[in-house]
Amino acid sequence: MYLKKFNNDIALQIGLKIIELSKKNHQIIGFSIGRLNHTVVSYMMDGMTKDKVDWLRRKVNSSKRFEMSTSDIHKKFHLEPKMFYEKYGLDKKDYVAVAGAVPIFTKESGLIAVIAVTGLKPDEDHQLIIDAIDAYKKEVNYEI
Repeated sequence: MYLKKFNNDIALQIGLKIIELSKKNHQIIGFSIGRLNHTVVSYMMDGMTKDKVDWLRRKVNSSKRFEMSTSDIHKKFHLEPKMFYEKYGLDKKDYVAVAGAVPIFTKESGLIAVIAVTGLKPDEDHQLIIDAIDAYKKEVNYEI
């Protein structure tokens, strides 16, 4: 997803939107928003299992590696999941082709961050990210 700009404050505001929307829908989730070299915001709601941190890490790795959402990665490889790992020499411990991570690009920087959600069905993880970004844009009167 392209944004005009992205910084740590914007990451925090989008993270707060993710929490707000998930609570509104009575969803228990975890999420991570990270720049390419560090985590900006990471949050696990009470009730999340410990393995969800690893799911976030694997989704983020996949989104960074292919510079696309893991939803798109899943669509590309769902019929041949072995190809995802074998063709690119990826380890299942570090990568996953499951929806729930969205890369953030800016015109000036290209790929600048990845937002990942876990805890729901994969397509719902993905949609929560999109809805949170849209809510953030609406709140700040974001112009494309």
